[in-house]
Amino acid sequence: LDRPNPLGGILVDGPVLDMKFESFVGYAPIPYVHGMTTGEIALFLNEELKINCDLKVVKMENWKRDMLWEDTGLEWIPTSPHIPEPDTPFFYPITGIIGVLGIVNIGVGYTLPFKIIGAPWIDGEKIAEILNRKNLSGVYFMPFYFTPFYGLHKDKECRGFKIIIKDKKNYKPVEICYHIIETLLNLYPEYFNFEKIPAFNIEMFDKVNGTDIIRKMFQNGAKAEDILNSYRKSLNEFIEKRKKYLIMSKKFE
Repeated sequence: LDRPNPLGGILVDGPVLDMKFESFVGYAPIPYVHGMTTGEIALFLNEELKINCDLKVVKMENWKRDMLWEDTGLEWIPTSPHIPEPDTPFFYPITGIIGVLGIVNIGVGYTLPFKIIGAPWIDGEKIAEILNRKNLSGVYFMPFYFTPFYGLHKDKECRGFKIIIKDKKNYKPVEICYHIIETLLNLYPEYFNFEKIPAFNIEMFDKVNGTDIIRKMFQNGAKAEDILNSYRKSLNEFIEKRKKYLIMSKKFE
């Protein structure tokens, strides 16, 4: 039975997974944000991974590709304790990748999971100002202070920023993520430094990105824009490939 994608069926963003990095957190050659429904992903996996089962997907009624979760009229059931609200999935692809490095708190352990980034050593006003100067589409950064109840930096005052999504249909979450990483690397190399991160966290970072190229480019001093350009071709190729698996394309509705 098909189900809506909380982010809608149009947004596609991030590097495409290299199957050498197949894992529990990345199973197929798709980008971090794929813009497909559960049924469409099933069709994609069945053919692309040569599963070839006898698969029938029951279409949804009244769903359109440009529908966000809030447009469906459906109640939200938390998919995990840290995805409590229907808007949380929009923040997850911005901060989830950063969180696996175990350096900054991303709101897990506080009341705003995935919606904030902070650490005791961050200057919230300064980093928010720098990120806002980038004029990233659909998003705004507000200085924010919080003390996690559990998890990373528990009971320590963290300074940083809250992410405010101003336009859910015109933002690129993974692009925003890489711009945040670039900024943290530039401002706080003594704390946010890939050379000092434990091997397990490095491995997880590569797995969630679906490649080690992103990390290696950052380590070599690449800017976020260079990293985005490095996977743009493969992302566009995926966008073309996925078309035949879309159960309901916008032009036919």
